[in-house]
Amino acid sequence: MPLIDVDSETALASLKGNAAAMWPRRGEPNRLSPIARPRLNPNFVLEPGEKIFTIGSCFARNVERELAAQGFVLPALDAIAADEDFAAVGSGVLNNYGTPSIYNEIHWALEQDYEERETFFPLAGKWVDMHLHTHLRPKPIEVVRARRAAIVEAYRQIPECRVVVITLGLAEVWLDTETGIYLNTPPRRGMLREAPDRFRLQILSFEEAAGYLRKAMELIRRHGREDVRVVLTVSPVPLTATYRPIDVMEANCYSKAVLRVVAEHIRSEFDFVDYYPSFESVTLSERSVAWQEDEVHVTPDVVAVNIDRMVEAYSSRKELSLDTIRDLIQSERPQKLFKLLAKYPEYFDHGDVAAAYVNAAIRTNNVDEAAKWLHKADDPSGLFTAHIALLNGDPHKALASLNEPPGDNRLTGQYYGVTMGANLQLGKFAEAEKALHAWTKRSPKSHEPYRMMGEYTAKVDLEAGRKWYARAYDIAENLPRITIEYAEVLLALGEVVKAKALTENVKGVTPSMERRLEKVRSAIELPG
Repeated sequence: MPLIDVDSETALASLKGNAAAMWPRRGEPNRLSPIARPRLNPNFVLEPGEKIFTIGSCFARNVERELAAQGFVLPALDAIAADEDFAAVGSGVLNNYGTPSIYNEIHWALEQDYEERETFFPLAGKWVDMHLHTHLRPKPIEVVRARRAAIVEAYRQIPECRVVVITLGLAEVWLDTETGIYLNTPPRRGMLREAPDRFRLQILSFEEAAGYLRKAMELIRRHGREDVRVVLTVSPVPLTATYRPIDVMEANCYSKAVLRVVAEHIRSEFDFVDYYPSFESVTLSERSVAWQEDEVHVTPDVVAVNIDRMVEAYSSRKELSLDTIRDLIQSERPQKLFKLLAKYPEYFDHGDVAAAYVNAAIRTNNVDEAAKWLHKADDPSGLFTAHIALLNGDPHKALASLNEPPGDNRLTGQYYGVTMGANLQLGKFAEAEKALHAWTKRSPKSHEPYRMMGEYTAKVDLEAGRKWYARAYDIAENLPRITIEYAEVLLALGEVVKAKALTENVKGVTPSMERRLEKVRSAIELPG
């Protein structure tokens, strides 16, 4: 039976009326290059600030972060953060890759409690959860149970959410033959040594992959809200490695092709399911724009473009008053404020609004956009002019542009940070230290002046950098960035024992800091 069956008149009318029915031509700006922007066809509208539940692979975590920055509520993240044992692990524990494991988590949360034999495995005198990431070390059974309870609690938020976003990851999965349940990730090597005949690699067929996702949709329909809406996406992030004796590119192509077909079938079967073409957007964009250096993870800019487009397509623009805009300026983070104010250039004739937009653009590294609107912004201290000059590599102009410190305490750190940065770039360490003391006098509990001084001075004098990082660490010893950067300096000085002690209990790191932390830990473990 065909997936879609229409008469010739309807087909011809569709071709004629569809502006996106043909590929665009090369050589001029279009919806394909440099970032592909497939036409969107949303079937419902997102309400500002509503709850959205996200399920899927690491691309889903990117989606979560962007949606949270856009002001939506992410109950899954809240449930993880509320659990002390899980907060340190981070939202990556929610990563789910195959349609069977997506179904498993929804099933265990909404329909039938999990059995410990289905999820827990004894290893090295402790226990692991077979359905969580293998980078989680074996722990006492109480810890593993607490983590599983947090996962279940997160998924039990689904019935409270009108919108569920599901990102499909891969079709290369592992089966636990003892329980008949598919794992979320490959079994640990220790598990394979303990039970070599228990786990088998399986490549899902279309029928199997679709069958599990279909059952997941039925659970959401049965237990979810009457007005529930599901947005399906396929993760563009490729299979990192394959266990099959073929090129990983070939294995990945099969996985993505199957899952894309699954998504198409599921949206045709369930009237509450939409498909969002993030996979097409990323994979059809220019590689240098779309992919990070590892050729596996998507660049933040392309993720942001896709989420912006999704929110824009699924939202109706609500006019905000000038007073509401001014209230938001006082409370919103730079990333969200930049995206929000960009929609209201009509308010930039008000100098305070233009200043807020320019500053948000500076702080999100949109320097050209900041320079574009600088002439409209209130900038009596010269801070924004100076900051743009510094970001453009002109420390002399930055210092010449600065006037008296701003009266707004929220800009104090930025003002002295620019002053320090410009002097440090010019090698004027004494002047930079004067700015540091002025900054710490205004903000005595801030670690950032010392961290910034440590970062710059360590490039030319490791011992000096060590001194400043030690001061920063004394103020904020639990802050991951301070700890990791301090450890890097200690390691460069050969103080391996102290660097190791610092990094043993680092928690709550971002993906970029996680990579730096792993480099430090790897260097510590190297012999000699």
